[in-house]
Amino acid sequence: MDNDRTTRDDDLAGTPEVAILKAMGAYDNFGRHTVMAQRAKLTKTQMDVVIGLDLFGTMSMTQMSEHLAASKEQASRSVAPLVEAGLVKRERSPREHRVVEISLTERGKEFGRVHKQEAAESVRARLALLPKEERDQLVEASRTAERLLCKLREIELGRKGARSCAPAGGDARGEGSGRKSRTDATQEQQA
Repeated sequence: MDNDRTTRDDDLAGTPEVAILKAMGAYDNFGRHTVMAQRAKLTKTQMDVVIGLDLFGTMSMTQMSEHLAASKEQASRSVAPLVEAGLVKRERSPREHRVVEISLTERGKEFGRVHKQEAAESVRARLALLPKEERDQLVEASRTAERLLCKLREIELGRKGARSCAPAGGDARGEGSGRKSRTDATQEQQA
């Protein structure tokens, strides 16, 4: 039985799928280290909530649970302390009163801005350990990976231009970038 698994693992070694999985793991580890080093007194999941709202703007609780890859109950438990701390606000959707939407408060936006600055400084310091040529290669590879993974996500969602990734320009809602918020895109798809 173990020999069969070893053979399958060996067959996968060096495949594009394994290369992508390894890169995802490396990015995740690099990002987790950066976030955890700068996270203040929030849990990783709470930081993921703040980061998601900072990137995408207002989200429904359903969208947040999808962003976190967690149940709605787990997402609600992560959001509640952020509401109590004044970082996140919870409101009924003006378009669909059954839907609860969450967004960053002004204090939450400032927290996100400071966190991004600290995270950027941490990334800059870590990248400085690499020679310039390798740094440039990593930055270019990161831009390419982001563009292609966003394209793949748009294909999976079946709607080109949908807010599947953070906007390249403009604010967190995509204003100035011509993109719609996740809430708007989801409602258009449901219509």
